Amino acid sequence: MINGTMMQYFHWYIPNDGTFWKQVKAEAKHLADIGINAVWLPPAHKGKEGANASGYDVYD
Repeated sequence: MINGTMMQYFHWYIPNDGTFWKQVKAEAKHLADIGINAVWLPPAHKGKEGANASGYDVYD
């Protein structure tokens, strides 16, 4: 593969109920089928702000 296609697969308003990661899993095959071969995901770590963490306060 010479040129890949990456998709930013998150936005500021991701629900904090755990459904985001289930959505990523459910969409993975479809994304591959349309030529997306990499996805940019938010950090999957705990943040000091809990469910409202912005990604700059990861600790685990």
